[in-house]
Amino acid sequence: MTAEQKAAMDEGYDMIVELAEFVKEQRNYIRAISNHQRFEGIDEMYSKACEIHNDARGVLDLINDELYKTL
Repeated sequence: MTAEQKAAMDEGYDMIVELAEFVKEQRNYIRAISNHQRFEGIDEMYSKACEIHNDARGVLDLINDELYKTL
């Protein structure tokens, strides 16, 4: 792997970590909203946040596997 490729993977990794943290914060916010504050579509938003967070974690695992192979 070239230095340029590694830098691109590192940048992508950082972006995914940032996305995962943002989605996790939003998911936790949605979970904390009390029932009388809930609005239509919030459960769908929560499910989507969980799905995105899980997908991001999967991509991070794949990147880690690839980087490990280069060591």
